[in-house]
Amino acid sequence: MIRDRVQKERALRYSISKDWFPQLELDVSSHLTTGNKPLNITDIDVMASIPDDFCGYRTLIFDCKTGRRTSPIGRALWEKGLMSRVGADRGICILGKVEIEADHRYTAAQL
Repeated sequence: MIRDRVQKERALRYSISKDWFPQLELDVSSHLTTGNKPLNITDIDVMASIPDDFCGYRTLIFDCKTGRRTSPIGRALWEKGLMSRVGADRGICILGKVEIEADHRYTAAQL
């Protein structure tokens, strides 16, 4: 989306600066479908594959949100579920100018 392109650019630049392999706008579909045409569940704004000497590659996903009405802890919980769904090792949520309460920040960091 155009509104979050600055955040996606930051995620890309960060990934490239670390010599990771980023990908943009990956669709996530259901494993099973009841209809004739599979529908996308969501998308991943930026995903980075991180070379690891022991595991091959680790996966990091970036979630970019600009809306002020976005609940930071809600996004963290959503991203944790997405990480589990796609097998990502880590996730980073890049939010716009949003106040995050200390308890929510702590809980998100634990996830």
